[in-house]
Amino acid sequence: MRTCLKCGAIRAGDNTATIAGNYLEVTVAAAPANPGVGLARVYAISSTSTRMRDSAGTETDLAAGGGGVTKFTSSQQIITSGGLLTLAHGLGAVPFGIQASLECTTNESPWVVGESQTILIGGPALAANRGAHSQNPDATNVYIRYSSDAQVFDAFNKTTGAGMGLTNTSWRLVIRAWV
Repeated sequence: MRTCLKCGAIRAGDNTATIAGNYLEVTVAAAPANPGVGLARVYAISSTSTRMRDSAGTETDLAAGGGGVTKFTSSQQIITSGGLLTLAHGLGAVPFGIQASLECTTNESPWVVGESQTILIGGPALAANRGAHSQNPDATNVYIRYSSDAQVFDAFNKTTGAGMGLTNTSWRLVIRAWV
């Protein structure tokens, strides 16, 4: 790996990463042993977008679902103790990535309406029986099983760091999945 101090590029073989204005441009070249295999691609990454440009000059916005990335985002889901969510994702394959977030719909100090927090499904909980303890996707649906605790989720108070159980009716769950 070499770094060009004049142009700001980081180079490993024929692959480079260069600061270009507000973007980090990463160029992935075809394998030298197989020059006809693997087209060069440029990935332009900024705080607002990720774009890919192939060797023919065709540009795709990866954040808009291009470049082979297909995404699903659920609507806000009601949180019901002991309940099972079955969310049809329409991706046509088993998602390899799933993300969950809680969105505040009724003020619960110090959280206010409109704030959200990313959570771990099946992750550790402050109380023994809290959390959406399981997720199992298939090629058609994402299944989420809520715990049977009266307060399904807990969080750390964003002001004090103290653990707190969240009121089910003050929050909604949103699931994102992609292939």
